[in-house]
Amino acid sequence: MSELQNNDTGNVNISTEVVSIIANMAATGIEGVTSMIPTLSSGVAELFGKKNVARGVKVEIKENDAVIDLYITVEYGAKIPDVAWNVQTKVKTEVEAMTGLNVTDVNIHVEGVSVPKENKPAPENATYAYRRAEYHLKQILGSQVHIIPGKKKSKIEIEYYTTDDLERIMAIFKQLPQSGSPQ
Repeated sequence: MSELQNNDTGNVNISTEVVSIIANMAATGIEGVTSMIPTLSSGVAELFGKKNVARGVKVEIKENDAVIDLYITVEYGAKIPDVAWNVQTKVKTEVEAMTGLNVTDVNIHVEGVSVPKENKPAPENATYAYRRAEYHLKQILGSQVHIIPGKKKSKIEIEYYTTDDLERIMAIFKQLPQSGSPQ
C-alpha cells in the first residue's frame, strides 16, 4: 500500500489493487489489446468465482514510486511494439493522473496473439487503404489515429492525452472545409 502525505490533515493510502484496476482499464482501452492474462494471484481469485478487474496486472509500490507489469494478448496483425508503447503511455499517464504516484516502469509482457474467429482476413488492399488513411490522418492531426473497420459501421479513433491536444485537434477540424453542409 502506498502512503501519500498531501497535507497536515492526514494520509492518503492507495492500495496496489486500485492501481492495478486503473492500469487494467487503461490497457484494455488500447486498440490491439484483446485481453489481459491472469497473473497467479488473479487466476487463483478467479477460480474461486471472484470477478477480478485487476486481471493481468502486477504492481509494486515503494514510497511514491510504482512499477507496473502488464500481461496482455494482442490482436493478430497488430504491430506489437506500437501496441506496447501505446499501453505504456496510457497506463503511465492515467495512473499518475489518478493517484499522484510516480510510475517509474510499465513493463509489457505479450503472452499471446488472438487469432480472429473467421479465417478470412480482410482483403490486403483494404488493410493497406486503412493503414494509408491512418498514416495521412496522423500527419494532418499530429496524433495517433486508428481506423476500425466493422461489418455495418466503422469508426475512427483519434488519441489525445491532454485537453491542449484535444483543443489543437479540434482547431484543425474547424479549419477543414465542410462538405455536405447546407449553403
